[in-house]
Amino acid sequence: MRVLKSAPTASRRSFRQSASLGWRCQTMKTILPCTSVLSLVLLSFALPGDQLRFAVKEKAKLNKVFDDKTELHSTSFSMTIDGDEAPEMDFKLSYDEKTHVEVTDEYGALKDGKPSKVTRVYNKLGGSTLQKIEPPEGMEGHGDVDELKERSSKLEGLTVVFKLNDDGDGYKADFPDGKGDADLLKRLDEDMDLRGFLPKGEVTEDKSWEIEPEVFNAVLGTPGGDLKIRAEDDEEDDSDIAQQFEDNVKGKCKGTYKGRREVDGHKCAVIELEGEIKTHAKDDKSLGDEDEGIKTIALEYTLEGELLWDIEEGHFHKCTLSSKVKMTMKDEVTIETDDGKLEMVRVAEFEGESEFTAAIED
Repeated sequence: MRVLKSAPTASRRSFRQSASLGWRCQTMKTILPCTSVLSLVLLSFALPGDQLRFAVKEKAKLNKVFDDKTELHSTSFSMTIDGDEAPEMDFKLSYDEKTHVEVTDEYGALKDGKPSKVTRVYNKLGGSTLQKIEPPEGMEGHGDVDELKERSSKLEGLTVVFKLNDDGDGYKADFPDGKGDADLLKRLDEDMDLRGFLPKGEVTEDKSWEIEPEVFNAVLGTPGGDLKIRAEDDEEDDSDIAQQFEDNVKGKCKGTYKGRREVDGHKCAVIELEGEIKTHAKDDKSLGDEDEGIKTIALEYTLEGELLWDIEEGHFHKCTLSSKVKMTMKDEVTIETDDGKLEMVRVAEFEGESEFTAAIED
């Protein structure tokens, strides 16, 4: 998500008047039987659990579709200039982002529950962003207030091969013939199968297990890593920010097995998903050009959803996730004016929702 920066003013007074208007905003207690006889009796009546595992057959092909939509709107703005509160301005800013991804994966043999090789075709990669600014009453027409950008990726139409490393930890991505833009391969992730949501071992109905917050973070937006979905005029490289979000994520998440359900002719295990995660990132350009500074972004997600896992085929059938989102953005900027330097701190808070869906196309 980009933050649009305001231009410097010619004087301290004019800056104070325009800064507020010009700013755009670019988470049983275990019953021990008394006798061995009782143990045998209890065991004989125990119900077997289900084992939910990734078990795609070698040479199988899966067509996967992912959609994500995020809508955020501002809830408050504040600004100080040299420590003084700037006049309050009743701005309303909203940001909508949509992402659509279609891939086809062909699998090699499994090794310890992971595919030894995945050949992925990126069929469609795209989306859009819409930023709207509603200025205070009487200020309409002050510059452009809406900005719509279509996004695409140079990966679209290409094939990438992921091979499991010899130690079984991680994958190496490359083009089939070894030729192509190496930058497109950076930060790609092999797992677009949602395997991280699965429990380890057998589970019985209503049993829960912990899920690492990194798993949820990797799915938000769409899984698969950095798919290079950008607008044409996006000049800033946000890979460092994305890496910080990944590295700093914390939270509590879990899955709960809710039994079986037949969906579209498929026998599916039903997994209830929920969690709360937080993360943050900092972009420090205080030693760069004039009017650059330190930008910090904090994100909180409250998530809930459902994963339908095809028991017979050994892969996900469908997944839906809904998120309540909170975002805080803070800019600390030094501005050069005719009267000297000004220290400006701007804080914006946003709230909104995000919807994610993943499905296998038959």
